[in-house]
Amino acid sequence: MNDPETQGWTMKTIKRLPGGRMFALVLSILGLSGSEGRGGERLTLSHVSTTEMALGTHRPEIRVRPDGGLMVVVVQPGPGPNEVGKIKHQAYRFDADLQQEGDPFPVAAIDGTYGEPADHRAILVDDELVVVYQTLNYEEGRPVGGGGGPSEDFATDQSLMLARFDLEGNELMREPIIALATDFTQDNFPDHCMLWSGGRLLISTGTRANLLKIREVDLDGDVLATHAIPTSTDGIHGNIGNSMHLNDGQVRLVSSLGPVGPGRITVNALDDAFAVSRLASVGDDSLERHFPTDSRVVGDCTLVTYIARAVGGDPDMLANPYGVRLAVLDTSLELVDDIAVGEGGFSHVHPTMAYLDDRLYVAWSKRSENGPPQVQVERYDLTWTPDESIEILDVHQGSNTRELRLNFTSSPGGRYLVEVSEDLVTWQALGDAFSSSGEQTAYTITGLSAGTFRRFYRVKKN
Repeated sequence: MNDPETQGWTMKTIKRLPGGRMFALVLSILGLSGSEGRGGERLTLSHVSTTEMALGTHRPEIRVRPDGGLMVVVVQPGPGPNEVGKIKHQAYRFDADLQQEGDPFPVAAIDGTYGEPADHRAILVDDELVVVYQTLNYEEGRPVGGGGGPSEDFATDQSLMLARFDLEGNELMREPIIALATDFTQDNFPDHCMLWSGGRLLISTGTRANLLKIREVDLDGDVLATHAIPTSTDGIHGNIGNSMHLNDGQVRLVSSLGPVGPGRITVNALDDAFAVSRLASVGDDSLERHFPTDSRVVGDCTLVTYIARAVGGDPDMLANPYGVRLAVLDTSLELVDDIAVGEGGFSHVHPTMAYLDDRLYVAWSKRSENGPPQVQVERYDLTWTPDESIEILDVHQGSNTRELRLNFTSSPGGRYLVEVSEDLVTWQALGDAFSSSGEQTAYTITGLSAGTFRRFYRVKKN
């Protein structure tokens, strides 16, 4: 059972109510406004600007440089025919106001041994840019890139490559982590994710089976250990399109079903032996929610960028593209805000984010007016304001003993929600959010059962 004392709740207990209907009533009061913040503060996100990168940019990885600037790594093919040496991925440098600094530098190109670069992930470790990317060699007679559909369907082999650069764009090393894998049921490298933790990379890759692999890899590309983790309905949902982050030293992996059909975002903890435990399942079946490709802790909140679209539409991702959403989870990993960042995405969109000096940057790729993809970078300002405490003033039972009336403090113009729980773990809203009556608001709970011994209620700002 969750301990209310650790979650900033104010509690009042009424052991007996008049009228002969005996049960204990525990009121748990939690004040929120859009999302939870740092030590009694709440977080508000305000959209400031949208910056468009060059036409043809796709699948951005946006990261904060040690000097306070930004690095954005994108798929952006260079000029010329698709042959060995053609640039496929490039890195851009921006200042904190998203003004480009200098020219982009190449990150990956078609290689005579390992083939064509495809999906990539990037992080910054100290003063270095670290990029891990997938490469593919294709069947003879097939066009480079597969000619439609997943590229792996047309590949003879896949490799997982590691490249390192200084912040000026000078290449420091490039080596395969896994070279020329041919059994895709054991190794399949699209839409992988990674995390820097404990002095090594954790790289999660998929398989064409109900299994993912997390490899511990050093900065020379050497595999230190491999952990095979089955996917499951009560653990990690999907083996690709995930993200990892640290929360007080604990590795968490965010996943979803997909990439097509109803899905929920799940948060899972990995212990030191890489055993999985489910922490939260976020969302409902009203949207297709997939590919939570970035997640991080900001203050006391967990932020997750993912893709979404309405349920029941055309399954084709180009005809019916996904949009980008930003989920804000509180300390209990409950969804307290779900922000639509942008619509008209290009295929999987691949949203990532960076946090710098109370600025949040969300990068994603949309379909431009001319058809090619184009990366958009959204800037949000984050503000922290003192959280409004909600106090239960009194509780009345009316002449109808199956009703209770709660009187609580409120803000004029504020909107509130009352929730009920049997165990302080699973909560259900009692109706829709409602407007306050001023500095005090009364709410009537109906339909109480005579046989109920204990029930918990909480009031929170919506």
